[in-house]
Amino acid sequence: MSKSETVVDGEQLTYSMSRIFDAPRELVWKVYTDPTLLPKWWGPRKYTTIVDKMDVREGGGWRFIHRDEEGNEYGFRGVYKEVVAPQRLTYTFEFEPMAGHIITDSATFADVENGKTRVTVVSHF
Repeated sequence: MSKSETVVDGEQLTYSMSRIFDAPRELVWKVYTDPTLLPKWWGPRKYTTIVDKMDVREGGGWRFIHRDEEGNEYGFRGVYKEVVAPQRLTYTFEFEPMAGHIITDSATFADVENGKTRVTVVSHF
C-alpha cells in the first residue's frame, strides 16, 4: 500500500504529488526507467501502454502510446533534461493531440524508513 499527497500552487503554476512505495529506491528507479517494466504501471489500467522510444539520458527522448480496447492510440512524448540515478529524473511531457503544451516534470526518489521510497513529482506548467 502506498500513501499519496498532492499540492497545487496556482501562483507558481506547479502541481506536486508525493507517494511512498513499499520498495527500495533502486527498484522504484528501475520501474521508472526500464522500457520493459514501465508499461506495467504507466497510465490508466484501461489502456495498454506501448514504449515507442525511451532513451534515458540527458537529451534523450521518450515516446509512449496508450491504446484503448477499440484500437485508438494516444501519444505522449518528451525529452530527458536531467538523469541522476537513482535520485532525480527531469523530463518534458507533451500530449501529442495538444502539441505545444509542454510540462516539465521533476521526479525525486528518496529513501525513507524500512526500505521504502518516496517519489515526489513536481510538474511546472
